[in-house]
Amino acid sequence: MAFPFGFKTGREDESNPTVQFCQERHKKGIDRTMGDTQGIPFQRDESAGSNSHEAITQLNIDCYECKGDLNDKEAIVRMAENAATDVGATVLGKGSVSYPGRGITAVIFLAESHILVSTYPEYRYAIVEIFMSNSRTDPGECWNWLYEYLQPARMSVNRDVHYVGDGNGVALHKASGKLI
Repeated sequence: MAFPFGFKTGREDESNPTVQFCQERHKKGIDRTMGDTQGIPFQRDESAGSNSHEAITQLNIDCYECKGDLNDKEAIVRMAENAATDVGATVLGKGSVSYPGRGITAVIFLAESHILVSTYPEYRYAIVEIFMSNSRTDPGECWNWLYEYLQPARMSVNRDVHYVGDGNGVALHKASGKLI
C-alpha cells in the first residue's frame, strides 16, 4: 500500500555518533529484539558487548474526522494484525476492550513490541501507536493498513526514535512531529 500523503519515516541526525553506530549495525543486518520473545528467533549481536545500541522507532498518530467504523473491535484488531504480519513482525498475542458507545482499545503484542489503537467515535477520533524495536520492520508501512481502515481527514504524525544504550548509561531520544 502507498501512503497517500507520501509519509516517510524521517531522517536521523547523521552527525550523532550513536545514530552513526545504529546505522552501521542496520547496514550489517544486526538487530536485537527487546523483551521476552517467548521462543521467537531473532538476531542478536553478541560481539557488540556492553556498548551496543538499538534504534527503536515509535509512531504516534492522532487521527481526526475518521470515516472508518471506530466501534468495530474485530475489524480494527484484524487490520492491526494484518499490518504487523505484512511488514514481517511476529504477532505474539492480542487484546481488546469495548467501551459501549465510547469506542475500543486494541493492542497487538509483537516480538518487536506492539501496535495500539484507541478510538473515540463520539469525536470521530483515534490514536494509533506503533512501536517497533527491529529495524527490519517499518512502522510507516504498518500505518498504511490502519490508515486505509480509519480514513482520517487529517492527522498529526509524531515519529520518535529511541536510541537505547546497553549497559553504558547512554539513552538518546529524537522526536519530530508534523501535522498533515
